[in-house]
Amino acid sequence: MPASDYSAIGLVYDEAGYQTLERLSASLDLHAIPLSTATSDALTHKRAVIVEVDLTEPAKVARLRQLVRQATPGVPLLFCLDRGRHFRLAQVQANALGARGLLHRPVATSAAREALEKLGVTVDPPRPSGIEAAAGGPSIKASARLLEGAFKSLSTGAPLDVRGTLGASRELLSGVGQAGLNAWLDTVRGHHDGTFQHCLLVTGAAVAYALEAKLPPADQLKLTVAALLHDIGKAEIPLDILDKPDRLSDAEFEIVKRHPIIGRDYLLTQDNLPPEVIDAVAHHHEYLDGSGYPDRLAGDQIAPLTRILTVCDVYGALVERRAYKPPKTPYEAVMILSDMARQGKVDYQIVRTLGLAVDVVLRDSEFRLR
Repeated sequence: MPASDYSAIGLVYDEAGYQTLERLSASLDLHAIPLSTATSDALTHKRAVIVEVDLTEPAKVARLRQLVRQATPGVPLLFCLDRGRHFRLAQVQANALGARGLLHRPVATSAAREALEKLGVTVDPPRPSGIEAAAGGPSIKASARLLEGAFKSLSTGAPLDVRGTLGASRELLSGVGQAGLNAWLDTVRGHHDGTFQHCLLVTGAAVAYALEAKLPPADQLKLTVAALLHDIGKAEIPLDILDKPDRLSDAEFEIVKRHPIIGRDYLLTQDNLPPEVIDAVAHHHEYLDGSGYPDRLAGDQIAPLTRILTVCDVYGALVERRAYKPPKTPYEAVMILSDMARQGKVDYQIVRTLGLAVDVVLRDSEFRLR
């Protein structure tokens, strides 16, 4: 594509900056420029350039300096910075590179637009299409990209993008809340399949539960992160088993049952993940009657956050579209979960609250433990 055909705004980003890219690209006319492959020509033909790069890393600063020096002078640069303890260093680096404005992570679209307008740059947002135009589309797109990176990280032994995971989780809380769970799930089923579809369906259910239950913001975020990552251990399960078009054999299911421990062991090596999140990933297949796996926990041995994730995981599996079974309706799924609660496997009050989130009302007077 000729440089003159590029979008009006450039966003130079490194591997840690894709969440900002996803957030802004939904509303601004952006051309994404990975730092590793960026050219000075790509910067030259922009009305403005947003830089989403870690300015505490000397090699990245040197690469940026080279690009800026080679580009035509006068292209306004906006830099995205963290407010943390390295802010002053990053601010000095940004100013030395010719910053005309600073944005604070996480970058809100309104803040970016306002900063651009101060530089005399106005942009008409692109007309949404495909998943961007669907209910909750931007949050689903961002989350799917995060999941792809998380699965790859476990497979290669690379660090998890914890900051990106938190950012995607915050977008999910907003996206599901605005679209409504059923519409959000329809969008997921229309654009994703397999393990990613399941992870997104479970996360949507978890977000809807968190909002319906009015959990404290910190707990909402923990539940959403746990739901996003709950099946990350499946990155080590062979694809011919995960993508099998019909039911698994007993031997294949035994292999799949390893994924909670694989996920737990990987997440234990990461920084800044709450222990409740890791516990939920490890034990989301445990049941209150002790019949689950991997540790056959029972009753109060299962933490509250984990109990919620278990219910949401079952709900996600029931409403999932697979080659060998049609998806259950919200009513059917909640009724099955209610029956599991009667059997003493899952927490009835959690099922009841999730039911309210999908417009299925359970009457306490009808509930009896078997």
